[in-house]
Amino acid sequence: MDLRHGKQQTKQRGLDNQLMKQTESGQNWEYALALELTKMLTLTKRIADGTKTTKLESAFSSLAEETQSTLLAASQKVARFLKENDNRLGNAQSVLLQSNRKGKIGDARDIIVSAGNNTIGISAKHKHKAVKHSRLSSKIDFGKEWYQNPCSKDYWEEIQGVFENLNGRKGQKWSSLKDKEQTVYQPLLAAFLREIKSGAKPTEMMRYLLGTEDFYKVIKEAKTVEIQSFNITGTNKWGRQIKMPSSIIQAIPKEANRTTIIITMDQGWQLSFRLHNASSKIEPSLKFDIQLIGIPQTLARHEIPL
Repeated sequence: MDLRHGKQQTKQRGLDNQLMKQTESGQNWEYALALELTKMLTLTKRIADGTKTTKLESAFSSLAEETQSTLLAASQKVARFLKENDNRLGNAQSVLLQSNRKGKIGDARDIIVSAGNNTIGISAKHKHKAVKHSRLSSKIDFGKEWYQNPCSKDYWEEIQGVFENLNGRKGQKWSSLKDKEQTVYQPLLAAFLREIKSGAKPTEMMRYLLGTEDFYKVIKEAKTVEIQSFNITGTNKWGRQIKMPSSIIQAIPKEANRTTIIITMDQGWQLSFRLHNASSKIEPSLKFDIQLIGIPQTLARHEIPL
């Protein structure tokens, strides 16, 4: 076996395991938050029933007691802060763990607290701040999906050969594909970048990436929890309403990185788009890891030490 390919396989297995652990940790954090919210709000009904609730409850109960206690202690601090700063929670009636399917159609909220005619949304993140995991493929019209402006004929012609090659090698190991940065990532990113520069609508794109509803993002790190108020339409009671971008200032490849581009917009918004293969086997699509690396100064943030 080629030594380089062996290293690539080992690296990919490590990334796959890391992603799995991150997903599990995120779900446990999500469940702990929902559980502490029901306690803090003294609801008679704990968490709304559903397949996701049953699955997460089972996974959480299998954790070591020390891990459960750590997550619940952090969740309690978050629940207390939100109750003290968003008076809608005083009328809370139920807590729902939202289906992941909602995220695919633009709703970033993992937890929804119903309070009369109001809903308070929470996006739970565990040691990461990604906003979306959108894909590129020969069939996905990201322009139409992201900002209601279909991708151009030139874009489809540019990416066709890349995805035809991937489709012909479907099921093989990514490590068997030599020079994938030059033959796959770079051509796709170049086509994507040109399309963004020529047709993107910044306001619509940010709404797609952030979500269709206002929410609080709760990010747990090892020693802190950060709460951010994505108060886009003004329904959150804590945090000023934030402005959406209206123009793209710059869209360029990240220096010394062949798989990432940086998009800078007005109002303080900046994002990184890292293209990567989502599994160890070749499939005719690739995934973006999209991170907010610049946010408006008006976006409210509060850090809680653990």
